[in-house]
Amino acid sequence: MEAISIRKYQMTDSKFVYFLVVLTDRIREDLASFAKFGVTEQEIEEFERQIGVFKSSLSDDYFVGSRMEFTQLKSSIREQLLKHLREASLRVSLRFGGNSPEAKLANVPAITKLRNADLLLAAYSVLKIVQENKTQLEEVGQTEAMLAELNAEIEEFKSTMQKQNAMVEARRANMEAKIAQGNKLYAMAVRLCSIGKRIYPHTNSPRHKHYLMYKGKGRKKSEMEVEAVE
Repeated sequence: MEAISIRKYQMTDSKFVYFLVVLTDRIREDLASFAKFGVTEQEIEEFERQIGVFKSSLSDDYFVGSRMEFTQLKSSIREQLLKHLREASLRVSLRFGGNSPEAKLANVPAITKLRNADLLLAAYSVLKIVQENKTQLEEVGQTEAMLAELNAEIEEFKSTMQKQNAMVEARRANMEAKIAQGNKLYAMAVRLCSIGKRIYPHTNSPRHKHYLMYKGKGRKKSEMEVEAVE
């Protein structure tokens, strides 16, 4: 699996959005000066639109919460599935004997320690034995309802696994998309801040400080040079 892209801005998304919104207001106040550097009203409107898209994109909390719900549901189904697999295995042993080929196929060693994918394969194997010998297993209490319930639990367990895996991939895709959006906005903000600092070159000026993305000694310094448009 490829690594997640790296964010270029060193702040939380919420703080980043707040900075971008304030920055936009500052630029509108100085738009006449920004126009000398080629910044237009249309460019600021597009900047605001992209801020809105970034702000409205799904937060990671949504995916974390959904994944937790699927994990809890899967754990609950797994416990029921384990219970019914043990019962089915026991009936096979009672009917055919503990050392019979059928019992050996139905018995799953260390079943509780199996990973979910391996448990699913084992469950299908047990189900196959039970289906092939359902007439004989009726003698030890196996019913059609029990068989249907086991089959339904296996399919529900499989479906929940697939949904959880899909949620993991959706979360990853959302993170990639949001990082890409954020990095694009960051590049735009760096350029606009660079212009603002050119307009107000005195570092002690309050207006100059409006265009500092990072405050303090550890702030980043843009290497971008922006020339005025005559």
